[in-house]
Amino acid sequence: MSWHIPPGQFRGIAGLDLEALGIPSEERYIESYCRRTGRSGVSRGDWDFYMAYNLFRIAAILQGIAKRVVDGTAASAHARESGSRAPVMAELGWRQVERILARGAG
Repeated sequence: MSWHIPPGQFRGIAGLDLEALGIPSEERYIESYCRRTGRSGVSRGDWDFYMAYNLFRIAAILQGIAKRVVDGTAASAHARESGSRAPVMAELGWRQVERILARGAG
């Protein structure tokens, strides 16, 4: 998911010069992952779905943290900051869905 999240948002790397940083592209990472796990590959449509699902999953978790802040039951001193990221993550998830729909896979 890091390739889809901007820097400053949960260690995201979207938009950074990955080559200069020595970080593989998302495609190269997927290829390496499949090779290491013995998979023949992952379809782009499946991968995009996994990304959308997980971005929304993180957004839901962050929304739960935000609610605990409102209720006064948050345990972490960083809860308010973490919870405030829920809309950003939901927006990233929605952008992923739009990419899927634009390709006609929806």
